[in-house]
Amino acid sequence: MSTLIKLIGTSLFSAALLSSAPTFADSHKMDPKAHKMPMGEMNKEAVSAKGVVKEILADANKVKVHHQPIQAWKMGAMQMTFELGPEVDISKLKAGQTIHFMTKSPSTGKFIITRLLGH
Repeated sequence: MSTLIKLIGTSLFSAALLSSAPTFADSHKMDPKAHKMPMGEMNKEAVSAKGVVKEILADANKVKVHHQPIQAWKMGAMQMTFELGPEVDISKLKAGQTIHFMTKSPSTGKFIITRLLGH
């Protein structure tokens, strides 16, 4: 009987531990309350953002960036893929690099890095 009780206790403890730990997928989800600005207001002007380059997608002229919260858009921190505008030289970017950049989102719903700051 005591073995059964230990087994049930261990199972319950493990289930509680696993259910409370954030998963990799959870860490990449955006809080739905964090993004409050309508898309139409996001595309008016480029805004400043900071983040870390996670991957260079040279063939598509895009980069994956884990950015800090973008206060101007009321957007939480997350990883996103950004297109690069014509003024951004992809050869100056590398994975792991921290960047400060200007970004905008035209009505197409794409996110574009229009300029790198401090380079």
